Amino acid sequence: MTKQESTLLNALFATGDRVRTLPHTDSWMRGDRYGNVVSVGAKYVHVLMDVSGKRIVFRPDSIEVVDAGNASSAPVSATGKAS
Repeated sequence: MTKQESTLLNALFATGDRVRTLPHTDSWMRGDRYGNVVSVGAKYVHVLMDVSGKRIVFRPDSIEVVDAGNASSAPVSATGKAS
C-alpha cells in the first residue's frame, strides 16, 4: 500500500467514528453489526463492536460510517437516543 492510499484510508475513517458492518461479513451474519472505530492502520480499520465487545479488524470495504465522530459507548436506538 502506498502512502497516498494510507492517507485516503485515514480520510475515510477516524477514531471515534460510528460504523456498521456490511452484509458480506461474518460479523454482520452473527448479529454484530455496529461499533466504534478505535484505530486506523495503514491497511485496516480496528472497530470495537457493540454486541460482542470484541475489537475486530476490518478491511475498509467491509464497513461504512454511520455517524462521524460519535464515540458514545452506549448503543444508539432508532430514535437517536442512547439506550
